[in-house]
Formats: sequence, structure tokens, C-alpha cells
Amino acid sequence: MKRSGKIKLGNLWVGIIVTFAMAALLYSSFRGGGTSIFEKKDELVVYFGNVNGLVRGAPVWLGGVEVGNVRSIKFVNLDEKRRIKAVISVKKSVWESITADSRIMLGTIGLLGDKYVEVIPGTKGLPVVEPGTVLPTVEETGLNAVLTKAPKFVAAIDSTLTNLKDITRALVHGEGTAGKLLSDTALYNQIVTALEQTSSVISEVKENQKKIIDAIGTTFDNTASLTSGMEAGEGSLGKLIKD
Repeated sequence: MKRSGKIKLGNLWVGIIVTFAMAALLYSSFRGGGTSIFEKKDELVVYFGNVNGLVRGAPVWLGGVEVGNVRSIKFVNLDEKRRIKAVISVKKSVWESITADSRIMLGTIGLLGDKYVEVIPGTKGLPVVEPGTVLPTVEETGLNAVLTKAPKFVAAIDSTLTNLKDITRALVHGEGTAGKLLSDTALYNQIVTALEQTSSVISEVKENQKKIIDAIGTTFDNTASLTSGMEAGEGSLGKLIKD
């Protein structure tokens, strides 16, 4: 039986609709970023020294709500803080929240490390920025910043532990002055002997304390008696002074 080469009009329309739907879905996956592809958007420009894995199509948030996506990322190497240029798109319906003091911050989604761009809303009443404006960036804060800097902290802790391990090994083997103090008993014996001698001297001083005080008191009494006699002209020395 011969098949007809003609395509029914209904099947043709179904094919066109399916093709259009697939194309729309594909476009939205690259450009929509979780927002409707039919919503009007305007673009902002931001420069980074390091994007830490940010990719094209990553979401853009405003106050924690997804409002756009990253359109493009490219190297420009203008200076140390402007090595990479990113163009982001934001829905026009939220554009009034982006004012002159708005800032851009890179964020991390959960522990997986996926990056997004956070637009920090500006102060109400300030002028709203124009499309194409370059917004300054701020450093990541909170848990995201800790996660970003965690490798540096781990490296620092590892280095510290290695140093402590070397120090304790040297102490155990009696290396260096501190090691000798811990391992050599000679100094301990000398210290004990010195303390014993000091204690003995202190005991003797305490025992002779009354004798010393009595002797000092007698000396003062004799001196007082001598000076009184001299003032009265008694004795040869008194007469020499008075006569």
C-alpha cells in the first residue's frame, strides 16, 4: 500500500507550536534566569577582580528575590580591581529600588558554591540609576565570606599545628634552652638547694631578730645618755664643749 507524501495541516501546526515552545524554553534557560522572558529588562555593568566561579546565566537577586540574570562575562584587565566585566539584566518593574548608592555583591548559594549576583537596594528618595550604569562592588559578608576564606583559615591552622609539632618534638628531645630546662634535672636541683639555703637564712634571721632589736635599742639608749651628759657639761668631752 502506497503512503501519501502529503502532510496534514493539523500536524504541521502541531510541529510548529512544539518547535516554538522548545525554542522558547531553550532561550529562557540561557537568558531568562528564573524570570519571565517576556518581562522588560534593563542592563547594569559591574567590574570584578575575581568572580569566584560566576557564570553566564547566573541569577541576579535584589533583596533576596531573583530579578534577572547575568548576561555576559568577559576579561577587560583595566586594573587590579577591574579585570572582569559583567553585564547583568534586571527587571524594569524593580528598577526604582536601584538608586545612586546601590551596590553589587557576589554571593554563594548554600554549601554547593554556586554563585549569584546580589544587587543591594539603595536609599529611597535618591536618584534612580540609568540603564548601563556601572555600580561599585562590596565584599561578601556573613557565612558566604567565611566559606570563601575557609581555605586560607585551614592553611593557617595547618601551618600553626606544624610549628607546634616541631616545637613539642624539640622540647621532648631536650633541644634548645627550653628543652634542656625540661629534660635536665641539674637546674632543678640547683634551684631546690638555693631555696633551702634561703629558707635557712630566713630562719636564722627570725631567731636573731629579738637580739638584733634589743641591741639596737640599747645602742639608742646609750647614745641618748651620752648626748644628755655632753649637754650638761659632764665628763671631759662635755667640759670641752661647754667650757
